[in-house]
Amino acid sequence: VAMYAISTARYNVPADYYANYLKKVEAITAADVQRVAQQYVRPDQLYILAVGNAKDIADKLVAFDKDDSKIAYFDATGEKVGMATAKAVPTDVTADQLISKYIQAIGGKANIEKVKDVTVTMNASVQGMALTFKQQQKGADKMLIQILMNNSPMQRVIINGDKGKMEAPMQGLNKDMTAEELASSKAESDMFSMTRFEKFGIKTAVTGQEKVDGTDAYIVEATAKNGQKTLHYFDKATGLLLKDVKNMQTPQGAITQTKNYKNYKEVDGVKYPHVIETVVG
Repeated sequence: VAMYAISTARYNVPADYYANYLKKVEAITAADVQRVAQQYVRPDQLYILAVGNAKDIADKLVAFDKDDSKIAYFDATGEKVGMATAKAVPTDVTADQLISKYIQAIGGKANIEKVKDVTVTMNASVQGMALTFKQQQKGADKMLIQILMNNSPMQRVIINGDKGKMEAPMQGLNKDMTAEELASSKAESDMFSMTRFEKFGIKTAVTGQEKVDGTDAYIVEATAKNGQKTLHYFDKATGLLLKDVKNMQTPQGAITQTKNYKNYKEVDGVKYPHVIETVVG
């Protein structure tokens, strides 16, 4: 939901763009595709751009490079980088240990369970327009997530126990969530979801270690019930969460969302990142 709001602002498209997107796609015929392909697609000048985890897709791309069998790699901000090879993880390091260390690092399960009502407000700017993300949570299953542009509501996600709703007033969207959408939204939106991975049915595994802004980090892959995978990067020394990377499917295709967590500060016995950098591409 947030990605639609950000894209609407970033690309200055009409408010009903996403509401009508699928209708316009369905109106395209095979003849339309063939005509445009013949006009614009030049195989001899073709560049293939693949977005995703390099270690999962790089080998599949080599066959398409007929010149030197070399692939160029770029990070989420578009900077050219070398291929990062994940280091092997000691056999005695497990995902449960890393998650437990993180929970302890932010204050411990006892302090987290004392949090009954928390509100997080984040401000951002997209092409000069002010965006406000406001998330309120009471307990483990009551949440309100709002995206406002210039103080006008763009999108809302409302979760109340076994019911959930998605609203986008500017697009005329008012939709009750399915059971699968509700379960997914709870797992993704819960500020302390890692204390409830087992409840959400999320499976975890340690997949490697890399540096994040010069800091050594272990990588834990979390797989949700719906197959959605997220990579969590934990500081080897402190246990704090440094980064999340998630690939998502949208009407425009697959996109990668990267979140960097910085400037942890303690509030009532629990540490929260006071800077969250989000890159979508």
